[in-house]
Amino acid sequence: GDKVTLTITVERIIVLESEFYGRNFITIARTAEGNVVTYKGRTDIGNKGDTLTVKASVKEHVLYNGVNQTVIQRPKVIEAV
Repeated sequence: GDKVTLTITVERIIVLESEFYGRNFITIARTAEGNVVTYKGRTDIGNKGDTLTVKASVKEHVLYNGVNQTVIQRPKVIEAV
């Protein structure tokens, strides 16, 4: 639940279309230190290759396919670098 400010580079975006829920995004990004950050939700925070500074809440830390990831929620783009 900590609030964090991160500078991330978007590596991959998966767009999910749903008749009931509309458009949802899975955004996979990486910090300059090499940490993986993921976001799942309705907010489009950028395009592949964009470097952004975002404010968000940490939802959880998970291990997915052997990779540690920080899952964020409620991201707000502060600045496009």
